[in-house]
Amino acid sequence: MNSLSAVPNSGGASSSTMQVFFESYLRSVLQVIVSDDEQACCAIWRQHLHRDFVSVNQWGFTGQIGEEAVLCEWRLAWLHGHYGSPWMSELSLRNDGFGAHCDATMVRCYRGRGCDVSRDVLRLHVMALADEHGRWWVVRHCYQNSLPKEVYGVCSRSQIGQDLWVLYRFAGIAKGFYLEIGANHPETLSNTYLLEKALHWDGVCVEPFPQGDWSTRKAELVQVAVGPDGGKLKFVAPGHVLGGLVDHVDLPRVQRDVPKEQQAVVEVETRTLQTILQKGQHEGNSVPQVIHYCSLDTEGSEFDILKGFPFDKCKLLSLTVEHNFREPTRSQIRQLLEGQGFALDVTVEHDDFFLLNDYRKYL
Repeated sequence: MNSLSAVPNSGGASSSTMQVFFESYLRSVLQVIVSDDEQACCAIWRQHLHRDFVSVNQWGFTGQIGEEAVLCEWRLAWLHGHYGSPWMSELSLRNDGFGAHCDATMVRCYRGRGCDVSRDVLRLHVMALADEHGRWWVVRHCYQNSLPKEVYGVCSRSQIGQDLWVLYRFAGIAKGFYLEIGANHPETLSNTYLLEKALHWDGVCVEPFPQGDWSTRKAELVQVAVGPDGGKLKFVAPGHVLGGLVDHVDLPRVQRDVPKEQQAVVEVETRTLQTILQKGQHEGNSVPQVIHYCSLDTEGSEFDILKGFPFDKCKLLSLTVEHNFREPTRSQIRQLLEGQGFALDVTVEHDDFFLLNDYRKYL
């Protein structure tokens, strides 16, 4: 956790006193998340809280007095191994005469092969008031989603930093090519928008029920599901981000989280990846033999798609695969890819990020 930058104030209390208080407080917050002794650390954290403490999450929901659902979620995610460690960055401190305010970005760090990956997740605003004895008490937490990272003035649109990882791994190449399977929307949660708009990569997006205005993208949009050539399969929740092939999708999750009016089951045309790539044209040119990055997010059918990937026809250098912690599918995907010369580079939340072991020789 980096040091707080204190802003001089006219509220009576010294900046140094506030700085010491908030540094102690934020350390107690981090300990609530990662300590083995949850009860003891929660007790220390609560010693900083005013009796009327409230927390407002990033969706604007206010918990009951004394509750802290966000820290609970972060702790549970950490205990389940979804990330390696939490961090605080971009700390700032000010006193406006009515109270002390501390802002910090909450970061999740993921242990990678060779280097760790960090992701800004939430922006935390902490408000504290001093009592008549000069003791500070935290009265409020307010969370907002962190602002997306920008590259050459273009905002990242990915959900968990897939595009930023690709740019880091392929820094310096003149131009790349991507394949996005399960594209859904040209911008929202797109893993390839930044690659195209900021770095001018070319690519193909595969999505049977695309949403949004795809005229804003130069990528070729192929409106099929990946499956047998000329086949048809049943698809549930067309157009929704949780929609997928009935035989693979998490139906209980769809029934719980997708509005009932969007839970229709329809038939969708299918085509193999090899056919998609063979027939794919972009600005009059065939899809290149080297695909620098593949984004695979099809709500459950990822393993079947990878089993049919034409590894012998084109050289794939990297891919991110959504697994949603489903076994044995996740392990089967890793085994298949390792057999094709890939290594798991890092796991970020519900995605595994893979790199071809000798990918640099194709750059």
